[in-house]
Amino acid sequence: MENIIKILSGYGFNSAGPHFIIDEINGKLVKRNHVNIIGHTFTIKPSSLKFCIGRYDLRTSDSFPCPHVNPMTNKKESICYDCFTFNSFNPSFYNVSVSELSIKQREYNMLPHNVYLALFDEHHIKVGISQKKRNLTRWLEQGARVATVIFECNNAYLAREIEEKISKELKLSEALRNDQKRQCLKNKSDFNKASTILEGLITKINALFEQQIIHQSFTKLDEYYLQNNVIQANILDISNEMPESISGKGIGLIGDTLVFENSHQQFMFSLKKIIGQQILFENKLTSQAFSPTQISLF
Repeated sequence: MENIIKILSGYGFNSAGPHFIIDEINGKLVKRNHVNIIGHTFTIKPSSLKFCIGRYDLRTSDSFPCPHVNPMTNKKESICYDCFTFNSFNPSFYNVSVSELSIKQREYNMLPHNVYLALFDEHHIKVGISQKKRNLTRWLEQGARVATVIFECNNAYLAREIEEKISKELKLSEALRNDQKRQCLKNKSDFNKASTILEGLITKINALFEQQIIHQSFTKLDEYYLQNNVIQANILDISNEMPESISGKGIGLIGDTLVFENSHQQFMFSLKKIIGQQILFENKLTSQAFSPTQISLF
């Protein structure tokens, strides 16, 4: 019997809370598992081996393991050519002609899309677009703390037009780097203050358009990430240290950032750093290595 290989193929959120997506490979058979994070004690030890993380169906919004269990020789890539072709999705669709897009993406782009504002802290707010049914999923994937829909559009092209104008006129970001997002996590999330900031921004956006924003409620997202847990001000980011293992008790997941505790110290680690890698995953606690210089900063 062949040894079962475990691959960290992603992460996600559902009614039970945030979870790891772990593919178990036994020969050519693949079983996909969701492992809850909050309250779970774990040790993850990544190896240098990397595999395709699978494919996504634009029509059904379902994701699947790679049917070919393809190894990835290019360590910068996470999806094999076959799965990339199956996905047939170009996030920069507005920079190419329609004829260059797949039929699936042409259909997808004609579905209702929304323009939204996502706040990460009071100094970091972005404007973005998402397919209407994916609003919450998109916000959670990015790790926003508070978000709201500002325009409902008939298709992706109109949504992109509005997004681009807001970004250009108000100097509002369309994307934030992962390290910026992690830095934002050290700032306490104040929902009332965030709502006031977003309301002020909406007033400025309304001045740009004849069509006024249909104001919807602001969505507080921390409960999806942390449930009742709280991030400490002295949390340590070990994402760039790439420790031999990540070990602790799960506190939550904000975007791709895993938040956990070990020996009364909170840590955060970007799961994107090890997505697709073969891992040893154990339900046990070991000591967590980190740079002592981080502690000296407090």
